[in-house]
Amino acid sequence: MERWATDAIRSTNSHIGNSSSSAGVSIVATVLHEMLFSSRFRRVRLRAALIPLLVLAIGWLLLYLDSVHQRKKAEQFISDLRSFPFATAGFAEVRDLMERHHGTSIQQFPIWHFPRLGLPSAKSQGQLDMPVLEADPICTIRDCTFEASIKPRVLDLPMNYRAGILLGSVLAYSGIRPWGIYTKFEVRNGRLKESRTSLGQLRRSAKPDGPYEGLVPLEYRVVTTAHSPYNRKYTVGPSANNLSPLDFLSAWLEQAANAPTQRAFDVDFRCVTGAWHRCNGFSELAPSAWADYQAQLSSFHKNEQINTK
Repeated sequence: MERWATDAIRSTNSHIGNSSSSAGVSIVATVLHEMLFSSRFRRVRLRAALIPLLVLAIGWLLLYLDSVHQRKKAEQFISDLRSFPFATAGFAEVRDLMERHHGTSIQQFPIWHFPRLGLPSAKSQGQLDMPVLEADPICTIRDCTFEASIKPRVLDLPMNYRAGILLGSVLAYSGIRPWGIYTKFEVRNGRLKESRTSLGQLRRSAKPDGPYEGLVPLEYRVVTTAHSPYNRKYTVGPSANNLSPLDFLSAWLEQAANAPTQRAFDVDFRCVTGAWHRCNGFSELAPSAWADYQAQLSSFHKNEQINTK
């Protein structure tokens, strides 16, 4: 188009030089000039509009690929938890698990007591100096706490609370929902005392006309203890009495050889990282635990009916 317009302009200009009545030809040349420059302007404007869209598309793709990559790591971690010997684990087993998944030990301060005095030393003036031995943070093979987390790397960026909420909203509305997994293992007297593993995602409220609009969490937690506080080796229920089991669900396991760790850690991360597809509740995120919870509710209601008769 531009070459044709340029040739036409040159041909028109040659005619202008050879003819005295060039008014009509000048109009044609002016129109061709406007067509040429307007075509170039449109192309520049189109490129200027496409560059931001291209940058956004590449950025979204990188965020999505990183989310999928982190999901693979989380799936491997959950696979290791399914076969982890909770009943017999000690410091070495917990440490090896955390090292494989880039976990760290938490430095803890010992229980407070009166300051201990060190060996006295004589000063130059003949006075005695009694140094106080400070209690440093400890992590020994008898007492130590480990933690590990896996999540998209964009969530590791340093930001305040409002910036974090804004980032989560942008990700959720773009189809990439914030998600993560966090675990904490406590070793006491050389044996595993307790472990807590939480996983879930932030999602948009399912009821825009409800009492709350914005991001709501979907969190599933697995807690293992040496002695179950519920007099059961395995139970599933809401994380707290004031929390809905539709949004917060927990499984409690006693650290026994026959504990159903396979069912407790039966987690499907595909719904967490699916683009524009959020988890449809715990029936999709933790299907076995949700089925066990429904069975417990059904048994509870049956017992209530029997007792009321």
